[in-house]
Amino acid sequence: MVAEPDGILLTSDKGFAATPFEQQLADQGIELCPTSRKQEKARHSEATLTKVRRLTESVNDTL
Repeated sequence: MVAEPDGILLTSDKGFAATPFEQQLADQGIELCPTSRKQEKARHSEATLTKVRRLTESVNDTL
């Protein structure tokens, strides 16, 4: 499983949420998972990713 992962999940800020960009990444086997915009419904697993993002930002602020 480590040698041949099923794909890559890329988390990002909502500024990267553009359909053409998401499609380019999908063509390469990368799933983009940005936070949703105010007008959008929440994306799948966004709650979990929000926790990870907050933890990452906290670590970065500490360093």
